[in-house]
Amino acid sequence: MTNNNLKQGLRPKVAVIGAGIFGVNIAIDAAEFADVTLYEKSTDILCEGSFVNQFRHHMGYHYPRSAETVLDIQSSAHLFEERYGDAVVKVTPTYYGIAKEGSNVSADEFLSFCDLHGLPYIKERPEHGYFNEDLLDLVIKVPEPSYHYETLRSIAKDLINEKKNHLTTKFKQAVTNCRIVDDKKIVSSIDGDGSFSEEEYDFVINATYAHLNNFTKWLDLKPFPVRVDYAEVLIVKIPGPQISLTVMDGPFATIMPTGNPNEYTLYHAKYSILDRYTPEDGLVKSVNEKVTNKEEIFRQGQILFPFLKDAVIVESRVAHRGVLANHEHDDSRVADIVMHGNGCWSVLSGKILSSVKTAKAVSEMVEKSI
Repeated sequence: MTNNNLKQGLRPKVAVIGAGIFGVNIAIDAAEFADVTLYEKSTDILCEGSFVNQFRHHMGYHYPRSAETVLDIQSSAHLFEERYGDAVVKVTPTYYGIAKEGSNVSADEFLSFCDLHGLPYIKERPEHGYFNEDLLDLVIKVPEPSYHYETLRSIAKDLINEKKNHLTTKFKQAVTNCRIVDDKKIVSSIDGDGSFSEEEYDFVINATYAHLNNFTKWLDLKPFPVRVDYAEVLIVKIPGPQISLTVMDGPFATIMPTGNPNEYTLYHAKYSILDRYTPEDGLVKSVNEKVTNKEEIFRQGQILFPFLKDAVIVESRVAHRGVLANHEHDDSRVADIVMHGNGCWSVLSGKILSSVKTAKAVSEMVEKSI
């Protein structure tokens, strides 16, 4: 304990940069023992990767090539559901299909994977017209839920408000630098009016997802290996009962209910990726104009899911995602906690499901450093 605040037994000051689901949960947990400031460049929480999402409440089916991700999901579920259980939607029928051609796993391999990890399923198909069954070798029905974004955000806001004595939110406040001076972390930021400010902290946690390496650049550290995906998710409306359909594992598509009436997310593993790269400096490229592939996403989605012929596109959402580089072979999505030293950490986000588990782990590291 070298900082004066810590020497005097005061609550440490912690800055959390980024109010996505990981940053929000880290701030909530750290506020148990610290005075926390949560910085967010947008106007509200959960505005980027948490918003541009499929809203799948993972059980593990989505990662047949990454046992590590499945085990992480299974070990994270209870903590997430204790906090956000009211946002989980369990009543929607959910189906996975394996394509006859182009899949990274065969039907037999996928069933063996489910059996190995205790993932329940039955060989059952939805009504005719949902899947293009001529393209599929296998369809199974599984109990995997989704979650309702608006409910998730509402719960998170309530939890932030409960900690308001020790948790301050700064919206429209873009962090522009962090430097270390005499063991103090100086965080610089600019608000929506262009006003510049600086504050001192004992600890800083960077939870900016794809933009993780802005932080390493500020601290003159080696960049963390990140692959950046600039991804597009469509919001479509279709009359009729809710259903969840995924074809995998390869250049296929997913359609999932948002929890709002007749509303779905539509994502294509190939055509939703507007750009993909692994930058040497780890930094996200700027996007100067609106890029969309919505017509092709929609067209390819209809090939796999014929019932989309009755759908209309309501909205296109885009965001940068950051994942651990060089994991195309297994598509791993385990959250990484990067220890920079000197009271600084970064989190490379995994699945939303693992956000509470990761937050508790980071908060424990901070608390042990006091």
